Amino acid sequence: MNYLHVEARGGGINWRTLGVLCNSGVAASITLVVNVFCGVKIMKKLGASNQIAQKTRQLQLQLFRALLVQFFVPFILCFIPFSIIVALPLTGIRLGETGNIIANAVSIFPALDAFMVMCMVGR
Repeated sequence: MNYLHVEARGGGINWRTLGVLCNSGVAASITLVVNVFCGVKIMKKLGASNQIAQKTRQLQLQLFRALLVQFFVPFILCFIPFSIIVALPLTGIRLGETGNIIANAVSIFPALDAFMVMCMVGR
């Protein structure tokens, strides 16, 4: 499956493939925007709240950092590699053995995510 039809199928742009990619891109963009929006709102609330104790504020900041890590680790180790695995072959670029390395990055995610959260909360 490519962005362009092969000559045997008459050539031209493969609109179904482009439509699916655009739909996936919109869904991913909405997810990112919502996450950034919520993260900014949380940071503003944590910064504006003067009525909570210092220990409570430190705990909330630790949990917020852990939440950020739980967002960025899957984004870096799952979303980006998956996007590469899906998008590059559609352009006609052959991944070859590089696809195996990318798949291994995805398999590291569960262990690394738990480890990173333990490190963040333990401070």
